[in-house]
Amino acid sequence: GGEIAYLVDGLPVNDRLVGGRLGMQIQMTEVREMEIITGGFGADYGEAQSGVVNLVTRDGTTAPSAEVLYKTDNYGYSYPGSTNYDYSSLALSGPEPLTASILPSLGLRLPGRLTYFLSGYGEFTDTHLSMGLSYPPHHTLGMTLRDRQENRYGGTGKLKYQITEAQSLTLAYRKGAER
Repeated sequence: GGEIAYLVDGLPVNDRLVGGRLGMQIQMTEVREMEIITGGFGADYGEAQSGVVNLVTRDGTTAPSAEVLYKTDNYGYSYPGSTNYDYSSLALSGPEPLTASILPSLGLRLPGRLTYFLSGYGEFTDTHLSMGLSYPPHHTLGMTLRDRQENRYGGTGKLKYQITEAQSLTLAYRKGAER
């Protein structure tokens, strides 16, 4: 397991402390393509000896789009095996509005195409083991939200400037937290 190279958009992201695992969480709404190489790869993959897993994340789209996902095991009543689990994610994509709408209305044209992809998620559960933990509530937009025993959240932003068919420049940022 410690001999597998994990790549996200071609960049290595192995967890160096534990060894051999993916060093970050990638949400399914962010993945465009997954490539698995099990043998016959060259030295360009560095320390990989058993395999290479390359995740390619989504780029922005030419038309605006949105995706919302919500999963829960809380149906208003408690049942055996319930962990008070909630997962939600949001993904937004489309042409970048400044260069797509505002600049052309002023008579300015940027060559090429600029698109964005934004994604955020939150995963909250009390797990199957009661640890008796209690966190102070958060008050946001008139709602009271409480952290649970295990809380993960994060987001991704990606801006892609497609200069020509063969040339592009991408700026990406990813942040995640666990509590």
